[in-house]
Amino acid sequence: MDDLEIFVFSYDRGAHLAWCLDSLARHAPGVPVTVMDDRSADPRVAEALVGRDVTVWRPEARAGARLGGLYANMQAAFDRCEARWAMFVQDDCQTIRPLDAGVRADLEAVFADPAQMVATPLIAMGPRQGRRAGQFRPVAGGAAFHFVPPGGRGSPTAQYFYALSVLDVPRLRAAGWRFARSEAECARALQALGAAPMAHMARPWLAQLPEVPTSRFGRRTLGAALAERLDGPEVRGFRDLPGQVEGDGTRPPVAEDVLQPTHPSTTRPFVHKGVNRRLWTRALNKLEMRLRR
Repeated sequence: MDDLEIFVFSYDRGAHLAWCLDSLARHAPGVPVTVMDDRSADPRVAEALVGRDVTVWRPEARAGARLGGLYANMQAAFDRCEARWAMFVQDDCQTIRPLDAGVRADLEAVFADPAQMVATPLIAMGPRQGRRAGQFRPVAGGAAFHFVPPGGRGSPTAQYFYALSVLDVPRLRAAGWRFARSEAECARALQALGAAPMAHMARPWLAQLPEVPTSRFGRRTLGAALAERLDGPEVRGFRDLPGQVEGDGTRPPVAEDVLQPTHPSTTRPFVHKGVNRRLWTRALNKLEMRLRR
């Protein structure tokens, strides 16, 4: 797919980065991949990059600068992209099926709408997904859905912008797009541009890994550290799908219905952050995060 570039945003999760890059090698051979590494200190990140046919980018070191600059790095990726579409992935994700001619056809259909600037190939997971039934509207001949909650309620992120997305680069550049400091701020900025709601692809090809370790700017909370110790170092992921999957016609598919985890003890409904797998580690994490503020 010569009109797509993939950018993988990485910080201090070397084993997960290797899992992500392995999936891209299987499913997107020949597509240019750039790893946007935020000057990771984890030596496993460098190990994960050995022998890979990828470009590696790192920001300049600045005295006193805070790491974890995801949205600044997104802007850097956007500025360097030379393709029509930029697919933004993070190191705690994987592709779940090949990026084949069907994927390209779906992207062409979705971005045929001149107001469509962002689409997400992410398959949704987690306990909240059941509450979103009946809140999707098919677009692009069924290639995608817009999430339209009743009365415009709810967070703008699910409606307009995820950090894990495919961007129409020329269209956004023509609109003078600049990344804001969070998903919610980016979503509001897209609304202000008059963009169509984000397209949730009807046949997704990207998943967040379940039960990943979490930190904030390199600092794990006690709850996160305990969760990581209890879960062990093994990366938990999903088995590849044999082909494309679809939902029931009223919404995109949900991960719990179609994906099989690689680790037998993976919790259902799936949770992305390992600290949220247990109620007590989740509560401990939330308490520490409040105290840090």
